[in-house]
Amino acid sequence: MTVKNRPRAERQAPLDRLIEAALQVWLEQGYHASMDTIAERAGMSKRTVYGVVRSKGELFEAVIDAYMGQAIACIGTPGNDLTEGLCRYVRAIADVSLGEIPVGLLRLVLAEAKAFPEIARLYDERGAYKAVELLAGWLEQQCQAGRLHVPDTMEASAMLFGMVIPGPQRRAALGVAPSPTPEELDRLISHAVQIFLRGAEIRHA
Repeated sequence: MTVKNRPRAERQAPLDRLIEAALQVWLEQGYHASMDTIAERAGMSKRTVYGVVRSKGELFEAVIDAYMGQAIACIGTPGNDLTEGLCRYVRAIADVSLGEIPVGLLRLVLAEAKAFPEIARLYDERGAYKAVELLAGWLEQQCQAGRLHVPDTMEASAMLFGMVIPGPQRRAALGVAPSPTPEELDRLISHAVQIFLRGAEIRHA
């Protein structure tokens, strides 16, 4: 029986221990650290580890989901007020993306992506891409309601996030600047949303 079809409650506690141990080990030693090291940190046998996850890649996916994917999925949609809703939504995504652990994971991915391209793909798919996809769905609804005109909602969603998150996140990951303060982040988001809506909002005479 694999991790995919085993009852959730039965495997959650061991998986939580593994996720915490893997995060600690990878941030300290890099993704090349062995599963034996992770098993030892988790206080589990290697056999038990592979009873919980099938591979190192599956464990990395679980780490991304635990610290980014689940938080992003729980944010919900912006609501009906375009400006306020978009500001609130982008801020929620930024708070997740610029947190200490996601920034640490990005630092890990940047360092290891050439040797382990699959972790870069997982980081993107389970984190940033998920946020872009969720917002794109909401933008499509607003277009259908006649409130926005956006020819490509995925592209527009990526552009909006691109004005806010990648720069501060990359600088924090490289250690050249701290993450923005809440006040700095609010100003940046407000400006980005204003620019975005100036090009996308349908204004009725």
